[in-house]
Amino acid sequence: KQWYQRRVRGALPAVASSTYHHAAGRGRGERIRKAAMEYGIVGSIVYLTNSIVMFGTCYLVVTKFGDIEGVLERLQQGTDILAGAPGLNFIVTLGLYKTLFPFRISLTGVGTWSIVRYYRCRKQKKL
Repeated sequence: KQWYQRRVRGALPAVASSTYHHAAGRGRGERIRKAAMEYGIVGSIVYLTNSIVMFGTCYLVVTKFGDIEGVLERLQQGTDILAGAPGLNFIVTLGLYKTLFPFRISLTGVGTWSIVRYYRCRKQKKL
């Protein structure tokens, strides 16, 4: 309940803007260190879990629903060389996975914040 009251009063911004961080005189490295100190191992666990699930999902989508050879034929670019490449699915999966990096980071931030907030509120209720 306290975190909500602080947020409503404006002490805790809902979305941190870049001017807020620059006005406070903090660099990117300092903000990352502060977040690591505040959220600890929870942020790492959430990030690794998101990454593993997202990579597995990307691989499943590419292998089940992706017609890579058909796309290469339509583009007519290196179909002879890449058609039988043993790691073609993995390469396409890795490219898709790297493309989704901004989504993974935002999902990690929201997930970490939500989990930490939930357990802090739960801890306060026990006291």
